[in-house]
Amino acid sequence: MTIKQLISEKVALMDANNESYSFLHSDLDWRNLSADECTFPIVYVEVPIKYRVKTSITGYKQATYIIVVFFMYKSELDNNPDQQEELFVKAENAQKQFEILLDSDSDNIASWVSGECTMFQHITDSDLSGVMMPLEITLRNNDSVCL
Repeated sequence: MTIKQLISEKVALMDANNESYSFLHSDLDWRNLSADECTFPIVYVEVPIKYRVKTSITGYKQATYIIVVFFMYKSELDNNPDQQEELFVKAENAQKQFEILLDSDSDNIASWVSGECTMFQHITDSDLSGVMMPLEITLRNNDSVCL
């Protein structure tokens, strides 16, 4: 399973706030997202996806992916503070559910750790708000690839 497949699978299971989430990972940087490309809310994995490979003394290879995941909602410039706060709460709920789904997948995930998360508002021309979550995910090597 690739990292994109893993994240996409988790997003398909999400139903926080009684909403369906769309997974998005494209050649476009998040700064170039257009609202008409997206069905909101979205979970977006930033481009590029980075990773480190560690080889054990027995030749076992394990990849750790360094990604940034955005939980995004469409916002409006004229949102009042309460409306904006509601979007942050929804994004955090989505993030928490995503974390629970990562925790429950011991078949594919050896470990994961989140970095410092950031709330953002009114970014891009599409006026998006939500939570940005840096993430390191170490996948289990189920391919039996050794040196």
